[in-house]
Amino acid sequence: MTDIELAIAQAFAAVRAKPNVMRPLPKPKAEAEKGQRRGMLYCMSEGPGLPVKIGFSAYVRYRCESLQYHTWRELVVNWQVPAVLRDERAAHKILAGLRVRGEWFADPADILKSCAPANLAGAMRFARQAAAPQHQVQAQKRRARVQQ
Repeated sequence: MTDIELAIAQAFAAVRAKPNVMRPLPKPKAEAEKGQRRGMLYCMSEGPGLPVKIGFSAYVRYRCESLQYHTWRELVVNWQVPAVLRDERAAHKILAGLRVRGEWFADPADILKSCAPANLAGAMRFARQAAAPQHQVQAQKRRARVQQ
């Protein structure tokens, strides 16, 4: 074995010995109902006056690191709260008028960045009802008519 081949073999051995920080995430267990996957609803931004990303992930730190590769500004997680996947959809529905692109929303006054997660919980309960599947809404209306 030449010196170069030995050096390459040693480098590969050293890489294999290190714990992989960006290891693949475990696949979430299948839940009985769609949108019930548990994780964190988070707000991420690049700085004051700039748009925010409202997203959902089981591993927010890894998500922030993976997004950091796509921007030259430093991304900061402003807040995160325990949630289910449908909470993200509901938040996007509430903020639809502020949408810049995809999951990014305008926040020129930095209101979303400084939003306390405690205040967000009430908004999410309202949003869940607003984002309820149509058949659930129709069933609620029928029950209300029957009770009258």
